[in-house]
Amino acid sequence: MTKTVEQREKDLTEGVTWVVATAWSQAVSKVQKDLNAPIFVKSGNVAALADRYDKLQNEFNRNLGKKKAAVDLFGASESQLDKMDKETTGLLKEITDIANDESASVKKQGSGDPQAVITEWENSLKACQGQSKANKAVFDRWMKLDANYEKVMSDAIGKVKKEFAAAQAGLNGTNNQLNALEGEMRRAVGAYQNTATEMDRQDIAAAVRSFLAIFAKA
Repeated sequence: MTKTVEQREKDLTEGVTWVVATAWSQAVSKVQKDLNAPIFVKSGNVAALADRYDKLQNEFNRNLGKKKAAVDLFGASESQLDKMDKETTGLLKEITDIANDESASVKKQGSGDPQAVITEWENSLKACQGQSKANKAVFDRWMKLDANYEKVMSDAIGKVKKEFAAAQAGLNGTNNQLNALEGEMRRAVGAYQNTATEMDRQDIAAAVRSFLAIFAKA
């Protein structure tokens, strides 16, 4: 039965596994010598196909593990982003401190004297200019930090997507091979069964047919 990658993943997630080579060996253990005869061998080597199937299942599992592990790569970038978040908090505090310091530097005259009012406004202007200059220095650092933040995120996403895509491609390719191998084994078993029936060897026919039950587990 042809399986999609998703179906095969679901089977494995739910603990449905196959050891096909062992299943074949157990199914035909009593008639193995008979199956070594050329009349059966010409229909295909089920044992070899089953062994290859199991190896491909292991490869499918490895790719599935790589697919799940791909998102773990975000972890390294998260620590970098956390550090940058703290730097952003520090910059915000600098902006607040600059505003408070400049505000405190302006002395309120409160006398109503025209010259004092002008002086107060001039001092306020100097404080505002000093604050703007200091703010610009902080904002320049902030913009650079934001650009680095975006780059870390973009690089992380790109790396994870690349690993994820490679694992998915491996799953697709391996799944196609597994489906093809199952088809080959079914055809070979069918030929074995037909040959055994023609020989009036129902014991052999029943033995090889029982092997196919391994694919009915899911």
